[in-house]
Amino acid sequence: MESGSPSIDPRYRPEFQRGYRGAAGPMPLPPTSHADAPIRVGLPPADVPAADAPPIAGEPVRLRRNPYIALIVITGIVFIGLGIWLTVRYTLIGMSSDGLMPDSVSFRFAQALTLTFAGPLVTIGFLALVGVGFFLAARRR
Repeated sequence: MESGSPSIDPRYRPEFQRGYRGAAGPMPLPPTSHADAPIRVGLPPADVPAADAPPIAGEPVRLRRNPYIALIVITGIVFIGLGIWLTVRYTLIGMSSDGLMPDSVSFRFAQALTLTFAGPLVTIGFLALVGVGFFLAARRR
């Protein structure tokens, strides 16, 4: 909300406000991050944890494990299994002599489920596993 008064609002930098004539120099901003803070020479940084320190030469570097990788792998395997199960079940129902007749509602429902979900489930499962493989290969450098 703009006001018609020509006064400068002290909360904001004056050079970006209406009515600024250049009389006041730019206001120094308070440090907002560690990068803007003054540098203390000779003192070790107190807020840097030891885990962020670079590794010593010759010491093996342990990569952190991503907890979602296992979830993606399990989901991919479940999707592939579910897609194959739908396909096999539909095929066995259609081939069995004492199973459902091709004109029955249950057979058509199984057919619709299989044709709708089996292909995408298997494809998404394989893509998830291939994606995890590429992710792990890229991390090994």
